[in-house]
Amino acid sequence: MFNRMAWWTGLVAAAVFLLHDGVAHAQELEPRRWSHLPTDMNFARARFGYTWGDIAFDPLLELEDVTLDLQTVAAKVLRTLSLLNHSARVDLSVPYQDARWKGLLEGEPASTARQGFADPSIRFSMTLAGGPPLKGMEFARPPTLEAEEFVGCVGQRQGHRQRIE
Repeated sequence: MFNRMAWWTGLVAAAVFLLHDGVAHAQELEPRRWSHLPTDMNFARARFGYTWGDIAFDPLLELEDVTLDLQTVAAKVLRTLSLLNHSARVDLSVPYQDARWKGLLEGEPASTARQGFADPSIRFSMTLAGGPPLKGMEFARPPTLEAEEFVGCVGQRQGHRQRIE
């Protein structure tokens, strides 16, 4: 039997993978990333991250014992919407970073620092199954006990990545 929902889900998933830019990205851990949200709402938040560690370079560069301290503050805005009778959202994130490197350059102590805006990103995501788009009080009502919710989602993120030379 032909299942129209499964066909559309497969088609959208195939399109996302075929249109992907081919760059491998690190895993992005975001709490409640796929949680159901009321439609036609705006959300804003700020995040802080601190990263430190040792960095290994090619021996030809004559850099040894290099350490990094990186502080990131990011502002994010999110808009929820209804698209093709499914819940969807658009996120815009703009990070600002302060980085400091220390180590040995050609055997001598050296350090450098950089600060400024990092690459902004925009992300679109949409539920493919479950989680119907609900507004305001309709969303606030508790679900019935008979209702089972399965959420199948897909997302695509775009951002400019620069190569440091």
